[in-house]
Amino acid sequence: MTDAPAPDAKEPSVSSIRMEATHIAAKVKVLPDHIFNDSYPVVMQLAAVASFYTSVRTLIEFLGVREGKVDKRDSWAGDTLKEIQEDWKPDLTDTERAALKGYWELASAHLMHFSRNRTMVGVDANEAEVRKISRDVLAVWDQYATVSEHLLVPLAENNHIYDDPPITKVGGED
Repeated sequence: MTDAPAPDAKEPSVSSIRMEATHIAAKVKVLPDHIFNDSYPVVMQLAAVASFYTSVRTLIEFLGVREGKVDKRDSWAGDTLKEIQEDWKPDLTDTERAALKGYWELASAHLMHFSRNRTMVGVDANEAEVRKISRDVLAVWDQYATVSEHLLVPLAENNHIYDDPPITKVGGED
């Protein structure tokens, strides 16, 4: 693993950043339903837990919630909004920011460290907590989507990438 990109590595395009972020937001939206679907094998539910917390952590970082702790090698929402708003930041109360930072810490405990808080046996994630995390993180996503006003950055409710079956609307038809 290297600390810096290869000298000939190209910067990702704004479109590719938007698409990847939208995919991550879609996972934050739909994975709670898969985590708590008892028809899935436990290993699949655990994979959904890991993917959910990875996506939560990544989206919190992308949305700039952890001010002052941004790795300059990483893309973040502001990179895609420079033409619209040079210094975009999510509009959060101290309480909201603290909760989101707590979710980041929780995600780190579940995934990045072999901590005592890690989900270990079966799917012991708390459904109400997981759904609240999803709602809170997606509320910040919606702030970004609203400012972005870009087709590749839909509001969470309109992000149907991973819907099962996919929901498609053509020409305004339902």
